[in-house]
Amino acid sequence: MRELNGESGPWGTLVWPGKDGAGQQSYQITDEDVLWGCRMVVGEGPEEALEVLQTMAQRFAFVGAWASLVELYQKYSQPINPIWRRDGAKCKGRVGAQGCEPHRLERRDRLARADLDWLRQERYPASAEGVADALAWFRGEARTSKVRGAVHFAVRSIVLHHVGGNASSPLIVHKGRNWFSAVQGTRHWSVATVSVLPPGGAIPDPQPEPIPDPGLRPEAIRELQRRLAAAGADPGPIDGIWGRKSQAALDHWRAMAREIEAAAAAASLDGGV
Repeated sequence: MRELNGESGPWGTLVWPGKDGAGQQSYQITDEDVLWGCRMVVGEGPEEALEVLQTMAQRFAFVGAWASLVELYQKYSQPINPIWRRDGAKCKGRVGAQGCEPHRLERRDRLARADLDWLRQERYPASAEGVADALAWFRGEARTSKVRGAVHFAVRSIVLHHVGGNASSPLIVHKGRNWFSAVQGTRHWSVATVSVLPPGGAIPDPQPEPIPDPGLRPEAIRELQRRLAAAGADPGPIDGIWGRKSQAALDHWRAMAREIEAAAAAASLDGGV
């Protein structure tokens, strides 16, 4: 690919566990993914390359709404998609709106046409290092141990809204240009859960997570299963046996509760309540 300026594959394979232990899922990274990923990294802030790429990989794996990484990058990343304003809202055709000024749109157009050589020399001092980090990540060679667990990046209020869906309490941290939520030991959103396998590596068999013991008698489990079902979280049969479906229903209910709390916190920060 001409815009990669001599950088070529083979690239790695993105791997993550399937839902309900249904095998390991994978996606083969392409040249186009790499090019647009580097464009996104320079636009979002090259000093945060690994956090941005890891966050996008988690969204790709667990939201599952995009056919390719490049499709996600182009639709979701504000610096390379001119429909987004700086606060996360859409321009809706208002070129003069905040985040949609002509100079910002011109830079997005330039990023969308940039090759790797241009990206390495972009005005940010860390651009060359950010591109190098991105290329290493796409090859499965990046030290993602440096990433504490980015699950979302945006302005603070948007981060607060989205982190409610995680299975444990997030620590919200601010880096150079983005807010991130760094989460330790969550069920779904963690650096260890989504990774890039180097070229030629065998996709490992997923190890099923142990089911936590709720420490309840069968009658209490049945009551909890009934309440989960009434709340719209499917626990499977109401049989007093705590299995994977019951645990998944409880996780879903807890995530919904956190989503509500985070949305209320975000509204409070934005002056909405």
